[in-house]
Amino acid sequence: MAAIIGGMVGFDLGGPVNKAAVTTAMALLTTGIYAPNTAAQVAIIIPPLGLGLATILAKRKYNTELREAGKSSLVMGFVGISEGAIPFAVESPLKVMPVTVIGSAIGSALAVGLGSVNKAPISGFYGWFTVEMWPIYVLSIAVGTFVVAGLTILLRGNPVIVDEETVIDDIDEAEWEA
Repeated sequence: MAAIIGGMVGFDLGGPVNKAAVTTAMALLTTGIYAPNTAAQVAIIIPPLGLGLATILAKRKYNTELREAGKSSLVMGFVGISEGAIPFAVESPLKVMPVTVIGSAIGSALAVGLGSVNKAPISGFYGWFTVEMWPIYVLSIAVGTFVVAGLTILLRGNPVIVDEETVIDDIDEAEWEA
């Protein structure tokens, strides 16, 4: 169950499938059923952290724009915003989306399976210490993050990345107006 919720959350990075899983988990949270919330909150963090980490570990595989997006993705992941991973999914959806589903499912299953419990609808780092068995929770996030980063780097292959420099030409205004 935790792997399914984690996979749903990791599927579309804040889209309708993600929202359906998170909303259901939060509704169950209000009834005292905590495992779905734990799974969802872990899974929210994993894709942006994993993809951001991939840009650090394999810089040469990413152009300047995606390396910058990787930095933002890390920050967004730590505060619990999965949408930081969207630039990577847009660039290569058939490689990125399965990887984020797998990493999120693994991290969520580990967290719930090893007994951590998140009783609050908080995924960001500021809520980690309120989680029962928080070291397991953080370890599960780390495992899912490394799965996403590792699989992303493997699937990315060895593309030749050429960063184009922006050249501003001097314009002859008389010629332009003619």
